[in-house]
Amino acid sequence: MADKVENPDVEKVPRVSTLQDSSEDVHPHKDWWAWEIFGIVGSALCIIGLCLFVRQYDGQPLPSWAYKQAPGTILIGTPPSNRPSVSLNSIIGLFSTAGKVMLLIPITRGLGQLKWVWFSEEHRQLSDFEVFDSATRGASGSLFLLWTLKGR
Repeated sequence: MADKVENPDVEKVPRVSTLQDSSEDVHPHKDWWAWEIFGIVGSALCIIGLCLFVRQYDGQPLPSWAYKQAPGTILIGTPPSNRPSVSLNSIIGLFSTAGKVMLLIPITRGLGQLKWVWFSEEHRQLSDFEVFDSATRGASGSLFLLWTLKGR
């Protein structure tokens, strides 16, 4: 490769201080990967909790966890057999939804970072920006991003 030749007619511009240079403006929650780590660890804990919960009730009769009524509350017209209760399915749904939401934190942040790296490498079409943006919004957008990039 040929060395760059400096143009003597071009005036050198002094380096501008950035947010990273000044210690008083650094915000740990913006510059550190805390949200990504929280999302991955939280999702893993939800999956582990879900497995332990299901394992505990495997082969057992279904428990019935009825809501406790506050003193003085009357459920008019509801026989005791039809009173609201919490089921195993609702607890499983809670664990799985929390795990999905927490896993989406690092995925969306990673896609956002990938978008800026993609555009900083060279000049790209504006339609690529829309493809990356749609990937953060759902599975169909993510599949379209994979199809558009094709391993690049």
